[in-house]
Amino acid sequence: MKKTILLLLAFFLASNLYAQGRRHGTWPSATSNDGLGSLDPNVPFAALPSRAGSNSAAPAPPVADPVPVSQLRIPSKAIKEFERYQKAFHSGDLSTSVEHLQKALQIFPDFIQAHIALGLRFIQLGEYQKALIEHEAALSLDPRSARAHQGLSLTFLLLNRYQEAEAEARQSLDIDSQAVGAHYVLGRAHGLR
Repeated sequence: MKKTILLLLAFFLASNLYAQGRRHGTWPSATSNDGLGSLDPNVPFAALPSRAGSNSAAPAPPVADPVPVSQLRIPSKAIKEFERYQKAFHSGDLSTSVEHLQKALQIFPDFIQAHIALGLRFIQLGEYQKALIEHEAALSLDPRSARAHQGLSLTFLLLNRYQEAEAEARQSLDIDSQAVGAHYVLGRAHGLR
């Protein structure tokens, strides 16, 4: 039952993040030359519109989760590990994907998106305490990250800490009212209290 709920929530989170990025026109395209096209749209770290060949005004970045200045200085080695994580994750190798995320964080401990992704991978592995640590680390770096609040709310839900799950889901919705995953956790947490 928990696995089914977890898979549904992961699907909603992924589809919501992807739809938001497409709706705002902020996802790097796979053909862009900015080196960001291979990043997973489910865990974006660069919400910057492509400027190549465009004379029109760039669309405004989404209100939720602007990229902190510290994230613009991510070392290339950390980005390469993040890309390796994505490749391993998409090929279904969860343990290798976790190793690459941990390497990325060894290189650059302030890599918010890697903390969030690692937290979600720990949830998939059923290691909720480790997921809690990663989502809290992401929030310590950026308290206005809707995705980090959303991940933390899911972790609290799975740890049967329903009041905290509800509070984190509300925090996420205060930042991004369209966060489907946060709506789901809010409903589940409220119903289980």
